[in-house]
Amino acid sequence: MGAEGAWQVIDDGKLKLRWDGVVSEIPSTPVLTQLTEYRTLHREMATLRYEHKVAAPLVLSGEYGYGYTWDSGAFGQSDIAQPREFHTNVAALGVDWAALERLTLAVKQELILTGDPMQVSEPADHFVTHLLTKVGITEELSLLGGVSARWSGENQAHAGLAWQVNP
Repeated sequence: MGAEGAWQVIDDGKLKLRWDGVVSEIPSTPVLTQLTEYRTLHREMATLRYEHKVAAPLVLSGEYGYGYTWDSGAFGQSDIAQPREFHTNVAALGVDWAALERLTLAVKQELILTGDPMQVSEPADHFVTHLLTKVGITEELSLLGGVSARWSGENQAHAGLAWQVNP
């Protein structure tokens, strides 16, 4: 679950605060039998973002994110995988460009200050570049697509829909 709020601080500046949280119980096997062992993963992330319209088609943004993760480490009781927790701190700068009336392109550079020590151990692990395209299908419905590339080689692609419920 999550929540997001925005405040139009000045005509050209908007402050956004977003919180997301999830507690997952991951089954030990994908088989449709009686499951008795689960691994628990608890994550929460809060992001503070400031957006500023520089010129009509350009919006610059800066953000800070804080995350908390707790992982039970194992499916049931285990001496091999112990529970662990860590805190994530991320800073980012980005630019959105309204190239056409219904086409927006965005790029964001993220710096992971602290994170999962098992995933953020080399200098290249700290940098993630995001590219996003938003195409308006109607006034209220948009198609989103993008890629995120960690400089150490871990990449992902994503797609989705955005629906504007009010102005």
